[in-house]
Amino acid sequence: MRYGILGLAVVIFVSGCSTTKVVEKPKSVVVEPQVVEKLSAPKIAGFKEIEYMQRQEVIQAAKDCIDARMRPIVQNVPQKTEFGTVMLPVLVNCEIYNIQKR
Repeated sequence: MRYGILGLAVVIFVSGCSTTKVVEKPKSVVVEPQVVEKLSAPKIAGFKEIEYMQRQEVIQAAKDCIDARMRPIVQNVPQKTEFGTVMLPVLVNCEIYNIQKR
């Protein structure tokens, strides 16, 4: 009788082990990076590129402002080069001085 109960316990244990679920690890999925195109700036009809002023043009425009008793304001555009960023002049405006009488 001893072996009968023991045999029954072994049978229950073996059948219980065989019915347990085996949990599988999820397989890793390799995701390839997608190439996204860079959006381009909208084009304006008749506009090609920024035209930079020559050195002599900037000097002459500044002298014209000074002759008219105004202050020259030079507007620059940054241009990236292999040596760093360079500021190139594109426009010279004349501005009046802020004169305060004392």
